[in-house]
Amino acid sequence: MSAKKRSAPRFVFRGTAVAFSGRIREVGGKVAPDLVTSPPASALTVVGGRSASESGEGKYGDIFSWKSTRTESIGEEIRSGVYRTSTHAALKGFAATNKPIVFTAGDLEATLIAEHRVGKETSFRAERLSFGEKDDLTLEGKPITLEFNDWISKYSTFAAFEKAFREKKGFFESQRACLGKRGEKLKFGGKLKRLESGYVYASIVKAIEWNGVTYPGNALYLQGFGAIYFGELLLNEYNRRLTMARLEMGCDTEGDGGLTEVDPNGIWG
Repeated sequence: MSAKKRSAPRFVFRGTAVAFSGRIREVGGKVAPDLVTSPPASALTVVGGRSASESGEGKYGDIFSWKSTRTESIGEEIRSGVYRTSTHAALKGFAATNKPIVFTAGDLEATLIAEHRVGKETSFRAERLSFGEKDDLTLEGKPITLEFNDWISKYSTFAAFEKAFREKKGFFESQRACLGKRGEKLKFGGKLKRLESGYVYASIVKAIEWNGVTYPGNALYLQGFGAIYFGELLLNEYNRRLTMARLEMGCDTEGDGGLTEVDPNGIWG
């Protein structure tokens, strides 16, 4: 039997879900480049389907540790010409130590779903976006409280996000500290600033309270540990890549960690 000829464009699935990954550059003042052996992730082939993983307790030396992980990526055609990619990641009991300072994330979980229609802009929605309970999300033993800006589903397309940024002062202000963190000068009503890759940097976190101080934006810095970025998003017209927490560690240990990342990407080809 001969293969059926296709007259419509083919949808190419590209969904990934990762609980944790990391790299080390320096430990105790000595250059020590290393790649952290991370728990299993899930990803799709071009045809979609379901990819899932689970793992138990793991650690990397005395720097990173976690109790369990779970990921799932699903690619399916939900009706004629409409394709859905669902990506889910969960990381439980995570802790990072930069001697002597400890960051605990507790349980992180995220589900991000994309729907793709030929000739239309991709639409996104989020489910189960959660950080650890107040007593579990800590730095130096002090609780971290996050103020959210849950706009992902409300502004489900990039065009809607850009329109809100340019026309709604409150939304502009909630994103300015994140979008402008690289030093860009942002003006209300102006264009979004794009990275060289064409992505826009945004966040679902608009403020952080820690140690009696409220910090605007999604970044928390502590000398001796480094920086923690919460609820990061890289987005454009076709994709949204969400990282629930990202570590830029410096001092005794220099390295990076990405926690609970979901990316329901896909293209027409």
